[in-house]
Amino acid sequence: VDGIWRAVVDAGKQVGLTLPPLTEEVVVEDKTFAIVKKLGEGGFSYVHLAREIPDLASEDYALKRILIHEEEHQGAIQNEIDVMRALDHPNILPLLYAEIEPHRSPPPGARVFVRKRASLVFPAYLDG
Repeated sequence: VDGIWRAVVDAGKQVGLTLPPLTEEVVVEDKTFAIVKKLGEGGFSYVHLAREIPDLASEDYALKRILIHEEEHQGAIQNEIDVMRALDHPNILPLLYAEIEPHRSPPPGARVFVRKRASLVFPAYLDG
């Protein structure tokens, strides 16, 4: 279905139509990922199974998205990114891509203002 929808979206672009993506797309460090499904959530973060676009048959990634409500929380998240990038251990997932960006659109019915959002991409190991 994803490949068919992408072909429809591309055909629409050729005739001047803009169609929404079939799944939410997230850009992290100039890489575009399609969210496949939610794997889990915490207080201010969500982890999704994602695949890189355009090759949706690519390997699986775990995309951690953190909502940043207060400016001072950004420092803690940047510290997490810096520490994860510095770690190199066989029992710790490597951080592949990460960035902090302004949050562009609030979720429907949102009651809390979200200033920014961090996206961290790790390899996904669904069997363990």
